[in-house]
Amino acid sequence: MARHQCVGACGEEIGAAFLTARGFRVCTRNYRTRWGEIDLIVEQRETLHFVEVKTTTRGGQQEPAEWVTAKKRQTIARVAGSYLALHRIDVAVAFSVLTVNLSVHPPQCHWYPAVFDGDGVCW
Repeated sequence: MARHQCVGACGEEIGAAFLTARGFRVCTRNYRTRWGEIDLIVEQRETLHFVEVKTTTRGGQQEPAEWVTAKKRQTIARVAGSYLALHRIDVAVAFSVLTVNLSVHPPQCHWYPAVFDGDGVCW
């Protein structure tokens, strides 16, 4: 596994624990289709969150949430639609971002709920 994949996997693990500790239930990790992947699918209070986890190993000026491009947001929305159709789920949905900063100890997580819509447009 390449270093960036290890960092990403570590961030996703920390992120899942962070959300679980805040009352979310992890439904699926690394949901893949031919169109792309969603890092985490979590549920809380009858809302299903499709979560992009962004992990950094160095502090900096740019917030990792800014790394979620318009193309990536559209991919997440498309994959989410596939997930909902496949599982015949009709619930409220949110497209959210979780950032994990591994450059500090303990790692810092920041939760950005419902930051873009089903068309990939930021709020």
